Amino acid sequence: MQNSASSALAAGCSFSKPPTRSNTSRHTPKLPPMANGTIPRVCLLDINMPGSGIVAARQISAAVAGTAVVMLTVARDDDHLFDALRAGACGYLFKGSSPDAIVGAVRLALDGEPALSPGLAMRILDQFRDDRSHRVSVPDRGTVQLSAREAEVLGLLREGRSTAQIARQLYIAPVTVRSHVAAVIKKLHVSDRAEAVRMFNAR
Repeated sequence: MQNSASSALAAGCSFSKPPTRSNTSRHTPKLPPMANGTIPRVCLLDINMPGSGIVAARQISAAVAGTAVVMLTVARDDDHLFDALRAGACGYLFKGSSPDAIVGAVRLALDGEPALSPGLAMRILDQFRDDRSHRVSVPDRGTVQLSAREAEVLGLLREGRSTAQIARQLYIAPVTVRSHVAAVIKKLHVSDRAEAVRMFNAR
């Protein structure tokens, strides 16, 4: 698999110079040092890499505009797929994909196109249809749409689960749980998670 990924990168991945200090925020997450002071235009990440590939995808997407992220993973469940896409990944490939498939995914990512293993496009469409059931009425603001994962996290909060417990149950990093909670609080225009849960219960 490592040879397959190396072949893909050799097939079409080009590099650019890192952004200068003058055009980056001091609050932007730092990327690891890159060889020869360059930043890849495409990054292949494993969800289960140390520190979480999803967290790394979010940091890369936030830190460097123009760097595409493609997940290369054994994780086939919808939760990991959608968490990766929300984190900024433009591609999602299963380990075991052929070298040609990885090469094609890298080229699609370089062209700004999505790169997905077969069958994932329909799962994304199904998720879009299911998302309609996760709507919450917000006073004076109409209806707010929550993602399936956001609704799931709120449901677990309603049961009294802690951030650490939710992370273990959903097989995601605690920082990802907090990110979902923060997104919900922002969407619902509330001050804290307790108020978000009350509003979710009243939907």
